Amino acid sequence: MKIAIGSTNPTKVRAARNVLRKIYPRAEFVALEVASGVPKQPRGDKQTRRGAVNRAKRVRAQTHADLGIGLEAGILELSTA
Repeated sequence: MKIAIGSTNPTKVRAARNVLRKIYPRAEFVALEVASGVPKQPRGDKQTRRGAVNRAKRVRAQTHADLGIGLEAGILELSTA
């Protein structure tokens, strides 16, 4: 099985590998920087999720992997009132 991670950020790549190795111990991992298609700093759940989904789809398509992983950090504003 080939698993592609849509980031070259060492922390994100390590986190994905650590979790997925428990499920797929024989998997081959590939990390590749792909565009998220959202602003550089996503705001809100909608943009953050869209960025992660876009990364997963794009990295899978570019690498012909069996599974694509997209990780996206975003800002969520909450009211304190």
